[in-house]
Amino acid sequence: MSDSFYPTSGIVGARIGKLDTTAEFALGTRINGSAGTVWVYAKAGEEIAANRYVCIDTLGDAYLGTKTRIDRGETVAFNTAPSELTTGTSTPTAQTVPINNYTWFLIAGSVAAGTAANSVVRVSTRNSAAKNVAVYTSATSGVVGTASSGQTKIEGVVLLTNSTASMQSVAAIVTFPRSGAI
Repeated sequence: MSDSFYPTSGIVGARIGKLDTTAEFALGTRINGSAGTVWVYAKAGEEIAANRYVCIDTLGDAYLGTKTRIDRGETVAFNTAPSELTTGTSTPTAQTVPINNYTWFLIAGSVAAGTAANSVVRVSTRNSAAKNVAVYTSATSGVVGTASSGQTKIEGVVLLTNSTASMQSVAAIVTFPRSGAI
């Protein structure tokens, strides 16, 4: 698994990228992963597409991130773990998490965290988003943007490449993201 993220915390049975239909860990459990990543265990309250950001409520349910949820101070994380079905292949890809499934969501990590190009933290962006500028919520749930009008700044997320198209996933650094309004 050198080309993918894996747990290093020593929690028996934890596998980043695994989808569970029943909870195997307490919701909100955090683990350290390979190359300095940090992950939180949550239940998908709705279907969550790959590379989207989520807000995790106090019950441990993850929903596609929105301005309203981030303004409430919910935990911000990213669905960026490669699917176990593609781990070990030349092109492991993040997966969609079905509603009511449990999995690990990323709360800290970067493009440099991976030991190969396959282990890149990717973030979905809206329209054209510039690298190295402030990141905000957007009108599209679970997708970040760089337009500030009417949106909330998300601290702790830096895009490392420019996005040139709508709904493009780009490399990023994620460091315990949170609302810039708090």
